[in-house]
Amino acid sequence: MGSLFRATIYRGELEKMYLALTQNKFTIYAADMNGDDIKLEKWAEKKALIIGSEAHGISAASKMNANKIMSIQGVGNAESLNAGVAASIIISNW
Repeated sequence: MGSLFRATIYRGELEKMYLALTQNKFTIYAADMNGDDIKLEKWAEKKALIIGSEAHGISAASKMNANKIMSIQGVGNAESLNAGVAASIIISNW
């Protein structure tokens, strides 16, 4: 069975999500082109990942509520990655 059936996925109002994550002592990571290198991070045990749209990235509210802004350092001229690919790369470093 795929991992999709084992993952906890939240869908709802952002303010409520951030409050619930904070109350439950999660470290909130957000992906952004100008963040810290994911390869150098000492990941928290309880964590949540925010991935924005491919065109616009994460919202200002997501940046404000994140504990850490993370980036996938790359080589070449690509400005961004597909959101699903980016999430996979970050999660594989956990």
